[in-house]
Amino acid sequence: MGSLNKYSRNNKFDNDEIYVVLFVSRNKDNKHLENFKERRMSFITHDKNSPELTARFEHFVRNGQYNEFSRAYISVNPRSSKKTFKALQHLMLDQEFHIGLIEPKLASIAAKHENILDSKKRKVLFDFDKSEDHDLILHLDQFEKKTLKKLTKI
Repeated sequence: MGSLNKYSRNNKFDNDEIYVVLFVSRNKDNKHLENFKERRMSFITHDKNSPELTARFEHFVRNGQYNEFSRAYISVNPRSSKKTFKALQHLMLDQEFHIGLIEPKLASIAAKHENILDSKKRKVLFDFDKSEDHDLILHLDQFEKKTLKKLTKI
């Protein structure tokens, strides 16, 4: 009986690794557009290199205003599908939410720190906007010192 199970399994989903994806058109990037309204879409994926992601992003862009600037973000650290699933189960037992919002709700759960796949291999992405009045090297040194202090406490 157990051997039948192996034929119904999809090896693509045996991996515990998932990623959070966020598409966003921000007010900050679209000040040049009249009557612009910020838009966002979030979901999870098991394959961060899937051509489907490009197609979904192109669809997101097409649904925006002409000349709108949109961004796509994918989590640097993989998330755990198993941890996210358990957290979703608890949420569904404890709270009510609109079932039509399950995809962004699931992305929100997966993005939480406790659902990271392997916290010992966590990567940090430093994103900044360049400014003339800031010393970048000084800020990076300060960031590195603060981060190392926090990491040694964990």
